[in-house]
Amino acid sequence: MHNKLQNQFLYEVIIASLIAKGEIVYNRERKYLLKTTISREKHDYFLSLLNLNHINKSIYFDTVDGTLVIAHPSMESIYNKWYKNGEKIFSTRLEHTRLNLSIILLMFNLYAEKQKYNISIETTVSYQQLRTLLYCIQFHLNTPLDVVEKHPKIKVSNTIQLYQELCRDAPIIHKSFFLKSYMAAKELSLELKK
Repeated sequence: MHNKLQNQFLYEVIIASLIAKGEIVYNRERKYLLKTTISREKHDYFLSLLNLNHINKSIYFDTVDGTLVIAHPSMESIYNKWYKNGEKIFSTRLEHTRLNLSIILLMFNLYAEKQKYNISIETTVSYQQLRTLLYCIQFHLNTPLDVVEKHPKIKVSNTIQLYQELCRDAPIIHKSFFLKSYMAAKELSLELKK
């Protein structure tokens, strides 16, 4: 059984995953589970987070293909809030309280991809609800976010501003991973001079 902090960490990973490409599935044992994939270059970071939070139950993580499966006591409740008629919607109302900076930082660190001029997160949230999701994320950030329509993605061009907002009070493990993963050498040198 997990304690309150472990459950909170798993909850934040679940929500960060749902914003990206994670899906809640109903398995043969009649349990709701989160299923997602974490890219290879993020495995060590994620394993470190599991160790720091003493997570060894309720989770399956395959380090070969990056498959992540999580069981959580609130999974059915989370499913009922995030899905409508089997479609992942995030929310039909503007509920910024469903997110916090820890969830948003995990979302970027676990699922964002560095592009030439920006970072982006592929999402499977219903396209009709993406603007609601964006509003709720931006409630916590001043960094401008965009939606890429062709393949639904959340895109950020100003990585320096995003780093400053997300990582200001974050533990060093999150800061260093964000810097290494998403900041270009020129941006990094500017940030380190401060």
